Amino acid sequence: MWLQNGQRIDKHQPPKIDNDVELNLKGLDLDDFRDYLLAKFSRGYALQIISYITRFPNCSDDPKVISTIAPSIRGNLLRACVNLAKISQ
Repeated sequence: MWLQNGQRIDKHQPPKIDNDVELNLKGLDLDDFRDYLLAKFSRGYALQIISYITRFPNCSDDPKVISTIAPSIRGNLLRACVNLAKISQ
C-alpha cells in the first residue's frame, strides 16, 4: 500500500519509536522503561509492550479510553499499563 507522496505503508510492522516525541508518561524515561522490560521479558514481548504504550499514551491517565479500544488489543494494552504502573511507582 502506498501513500500519495510515494511512501510505503507496512501494516504488519510496529510503529517506530521517535525519541523526540513527548509522551505523557508521568515523567518516565522511555529508555529506562525499555531497559526494565528487556530485562524482565523476551525482546519481542517487551517491544510489543512499548509499542502499545506509545500508541495509546493516555490510557494510564484516563481508564475510559481502554473501553473504546478493540477487544483484541485491550488485554495486551492492560498488561502494558500494569507494567508501566510497576516501574512508575
